[in-house]
Amino acid sequence: MKAYNYSEARKHLSEVLDIAKNEEVLIKRRGEKFFSDAQKNQSIPF
Repeated sequence: MKAYNYSEARKHLSEVLDIAKNEEVLIKRRGEKFFSDAQKNQSIPF
């Protein structure tokens, strides 16, 4: 699992999304969990 703060995630969004394809990614804002990409086997509807 990789963890990024909100600002880092925004700066490197394409890298974060590529990593999220293979492992869980946490994005934290002010020390709290803000987003977790934990649903791996769902297809995107578009």
